[in-house]
Amino acid sequence: MDRRSFIASICLLPLTAIASPATSADKAADAALEDLRLKMKRTDDQHQQFLDMLHSIMIEPYEEYIPIFDPMMVP
Repeated sequence: MDRRSFIASICLLPLTAIASPATSADKAADAALEDLRLKMKRTDDQHQQFLDMLHSIMIEPYEEYIPIFDPMMVP
C-alpha cells in the first residue's frame, strides 16, 4: 500500500461511519480498520514474494560459492 492510499484510508474512517447509517459508528470504524489491515497484509505478502523471487534469482544459483560465516572458525 502506498502512502497516499494509507492516508486516504485513515481519512475515510470517519466518512465510512457517517455513510453507513445501518450500522453503528463503531462497527463502521471497525470494518474500515479491518479493511485497512487486510490491505496491509496483502502488501506484506507481496513484499515477501518479491524477496523470495530475488533470493531465487540472486542467491540460490550461487549458494555453493557463498562462504558460510562460522564464528567458531575465526581465530
